[in-house]
Amino acid sequence: MPNLLTYEKKDKTILLVSLMLLLLSTAMFSHLQPITANSTTYILADGQINPPNISIQRKGDLYIFTGNVSDGIVVEKNSITVDGNGYTLKGSGDGIGISLSGRENVTIKNLQIQNFACGISFGGLNEFSINNNIIDNNITQNKYDGLYLDYYSNYNTITSNIIAENNNGIYLYCSSNNNISKNNIFANNYEAVSLSYSSDGNSITGNNIANSWIGVTLEHVANNRFWQNNFVENVYQVRSSIYSNTWDNGQLGNYWSDFNFSDSNGDGVGDRPYVIDASNIDRYPLMSKLGFFLEYTSQSTRNPNQQNATQMTTAPPSTPTNQPTQAPAQPSGTISEGNTSINPTGEPIQPPTGTPFTFETLTIVIVALFAVIAVLFAALIAALKRKRK
Repeated sequence: MPNLLTYEKKDKTILLVSLMLLLLSTAMFSHLQPITANSTTYILADGQINPPNISIQRKGDLYIFTGNVSDGIVVEKNSITVDGNGYTLKGSGDGIGISLSGRENVTIKNLQIQNFACGISFGGLNEFSINNNIIDNNITQNKYDGLYLDYYSNYNTITSNIIAENNNGIYLYCSSNNNISKNNIFANNYEAVSLSYSSDGNSITGNNIANSWIGVTLEHVANNRFWQNNFVENVYQVRSSIYSNTWDNGQLGNYWSDFNFSDSNGDGVGDRPYVIDASNIDRYPLMSKLGFFLEYTSQSTRNPNQQNATQMTTAPPSTPTNQPTQAPAQPSGTISEGNTSINPTGEPIQPPTGTPFTFETLTIVIVALFAVIAVLFAALIAALKRKRK
């Protein structure tokens, strides 16, 4: 039978190994950070591009794509222009295409952004994004939102873009005084445009809002301006709360594909108003679609500057009657698409957060568990030794 000295030597060895493993696992856990895709590109606050070998060329404050780029871009510098030059920024179904959190005076143009959780993201708590410009881009096939404006993303301009085949086209949350104009917001699965919770004073004009489940959602917002837009074949053209918004400029309103009344004097404006609810009435509904929108082709790889122009309605208004149309019905329940349930409450569906469970994470967990087991085993040996005494 081993003597007490043998047990003491084994005990010391086990304790030493256990201590080393515990220190190793602690060190590894102390360096565990949320994992970012290796190909994420940063335009740093000093203007440098990291990694530097990406297909983007810098010329002062102008950043020009020289080829297609995979995964997302985080912009950390204000007052710059990112010119996609017709190339594609393509993700793997998650993450953010371009993050403009906390940015001012950044222009994103001529870029095709597709297959992210969110195409372009603005703002966030204490990270306000203001006076940015999104111009002449294709923002398509993103899992959640084409563009998401969060927390005081104000005074931004979104114009002449194709925003299609996303779950939501443009989602504004607590974001005001933005200009959304001349976009083709087409074939988005749920909402084409959503304004929620104090997203007030926005201007939504001259857009084609078509073939989505809901054209526009208004949830606890007021004083937004909608005119000279096409509302075409959405299942529900508008879903509105009780607050008042403006649906014409005093002369011209919007085109509604479900407006079935006449234009007796042929001036291009309907004889009756289009009533959404008691607080939201288009007094001058247009009889013809507005034109001059970017042509949309599913999974198109052509230059987004190519346009398909048609004539725009410019007829003066007539005096409307007081006989409203039937307001569109409101959606209810849960909309299911594949294995994804979408709750139609106006709330954004956020991408999953937290650290992904990767091979590196698994290794750390195994080492930590082994260290704990070793410590417990050492304690057991020590207890047996004390019992023999």
